[in-house]
Amino acid sequence: MNETIEDNAVVNAILPEGLTQVCVLTGIDTNKGGVVKLKRMLEAALGITVHMLEEICTAPDSDDRGYAVKGTGGRNDIFFAITAKDARKVAAKRLEYGIRWLEDVLDRSNYHSHIYPERVFYYLKEGTCSWDRIPKEGKKADG
Repeated sequence: MNETIEDNAVVNAILPEGLTQVCVLTGIDTNKGGVVKLKRMLEAALGITVHMLEEICTAPDSDDRGYAVKGTGGRNDIFFAITAKDARKVAAKRLEYGIRWLEDVLDRSNYHSHIYPERVFYYLKEGTCSWDRIPKEGKKADG
């Protein structure tokens, strides 16, 4: 979908400057209408600008012994980014569309099976998902 950065043969999309919140939309089939159509729909519904990052086909869930659970995996999830200001604007409305913050998806209490490649954690390590660091009136954002 976008430019990528490579780290030990692991590739993530590059987050454009100013986009600090990575979002996940699960179970989306973009083959019928395409990513562009989905982007336009999200922007119209939420009233914000969306930057599509990537689509990831999920791996199967794992049982307690680490074995793949039959009949799981293969779901197509969309990763996209928005600004901190837009994240505040859609914090509640996004839930109507099943949009989740990446930090919530990857939180240890939620993320028991490793359905995404480890590289998605780099979106968090790069200082993203910082909607709570939006500058207050008359103050500069910390950087």
